[in-house]
Amino acid sequence: MNYTRAPEFRPRQPTGRAWLHQTAFGPRGLTSTDVGGAAYGESMTETDRQILDFESDHPRHTAVKEHRIITELRLSAARYYCRLAAMTRDPEAVRYAPAALGRIHRAMTSSARQMAAR
Repeated sequence: MNYTRAPEFRPRQPTGRAWLHQTAFGPRGLTSTDVGGAAYGESMTETDRQILDFESDHPRHTAVKEHRIITELRLSAARYYCRLAAMTRDPEAVRYAPAALGRIHRAMTSSARQMAAR
């Protein structure tokens, strides 16, 4: 028999208003639970700022955007989107580009809900 371990319990990621309260948007400001993102609580790197500026300038996902990610940022498209997703949990990144990261967070939660509904 092939025995596998039971999956670990992981608390749900906050969505909607709960997400806003746990980031720099919320009225409570930053709390000790606001750790995460690309730099895990450290200051953002220049690459992180370039990614956020690029995402603010190019919000739609197109083939031209992927080509520019590779040529201008010197990142693969997969790595670019992984870093963007990680930055949605970084309070400093949220303060730097709230509109872009809010849009990314909404897109991530809606796709997660659609996958859960299947």
